Amino acid sequence: MRRTLCLLLCTLLLLSACSPAQSNPEPQNIPSADQIAQAVLAACGQDPGQLQTLEEALDGGDLDAYVSDFYGLPAGSWDDCAVYLSTSPVSAFEVAVFRLTGQADPTEVEAGLEAYRLGRQGDFTGYNPEQAALVEGGVVLLSNNESYAALLICEQVDAAQDAFFTALEQSSISPSPSPSVTPSPGGSPAIEPATTAPATTAPITSTPTPEPSPAGADPSAWAGRIPYTDPGVDDMSLYDTSAILAAWRSGDPSALSDYDRAIYQRAAEVLGQLLTDSMSDSDKELAIYSWLVSNVSYDYDHYSLFTQVSRDSYTPYNPLMEGKGVCLGFATTFQLLMDLAGVECITVVGASFDSREDHAWNMVRLDGTWYCVDATWDTGMPRQFWRYFNVSSDYMAQTDHQWDYPNTPEAP
Repeated sequence: MRRTLCLLLCTLLLLSACSPAQSNPEPQNIPSADQIAQAVLAACGQDPGQLQTLEEALDGGDLDAYVSDFYGLPAGSWDDCAVYLSTSPVSAFEVAVFRLTGQADPTEVEAGLEAYRLGRQGDFTGYNPEQAALVEGGVVLLSNNESYAALLICEQVDAAQDAFFTALEQSSISPSPSPSVTPSPGGSPAIEPATTAPATTAPITSTPTPEPSPAGADPSAWAGRIPYTDPGVDDMSLYDTSAILAAWRSGDPSALSDYDRAIYQRAAEVLGQLLTDSMSDSDKELAIYSWLVSNVSYDYDHYSLFTQVSRDSYTPYNPLMEGKGVCLGFATTFQLLMDLAGVECITVVGASFDSREDHAWNMVRLDGTWYCVDATWDTGMPRQFWRYFNVSSDYMAQTDHQWDYPNTPEAP
């Protein structure tokens, strides 16, 4: 019996000595995601100390959930990641490297990262063309054999791409890389992230856009335009300004809420500075538009992946009180000021980036003719560089605007 136990013990010891090498080998020369990312950053001429990591940006948030929701990489498909971002909310710079596991589907990884890239392109389209172009030139890289994936949004993208694969080769891993570079179709501008719908901090009443007479029943009038579908990314409900308008007509704002009274008083101050009795409707429009693009900037929080945009930026409140807003805030502010000035105007709630992103702008009727204006995309520009002041519907369609064509007046 003792001999049998001794033999059994020796056998178990031998088996245990072999099993680690057979069933759970220690990886050799497998670089971390951060090592690859650092090599890419060096090729970009970027100092990691001047950037923020994803973990820092999340500030204790759930990294797994974020990677799954935004990059489309489900839990278990990766075991290491390194993401470096600019500290500026108006910069799209990003270097993201993921080390994938055997559970990852390379095709799904590539698709998820490309969808994210398109979303970032949409975030900046129209609002910051330079950064939108930077994202459009970004690349998604996939190295199947080594199970690494990367998203590179930077100016030196070719050098960054070479650094990604060189870092893998120098780690003694045989890479056999399969780079995938997928620009947006036709090179057209794309889309603010999908952006989480903002929290409501202001009273909102869903007020439908005025229903103007359609351009005609013949769909050939808008043939060739990008089809419009509601992106449904942001809450694009119009702020109800009817109480403010009624108070303006009566000259008595005493019954207004504190929120509306603040809007009323600031709007009165602005119009008091801009308008005179001798002005024509076109003079009033020019004065209001010029003030808006010169004094209101885009709310940079809408670019951010980590900061929720205040609902006040979707109403006239933040544009008038804080000097910032998103597209719907610009449009509703222009609408309100034009209404108070007695000039016919409507707000168009539509889309951009091939109907991937919500967008809003205005139309003005002067001497019986409709014109399109988009103060958001002209903000900060001097008069000689305005591109969206009193332009045609065809021009808007050609410059990445989509809307409900048959139920919106045509600007010739």
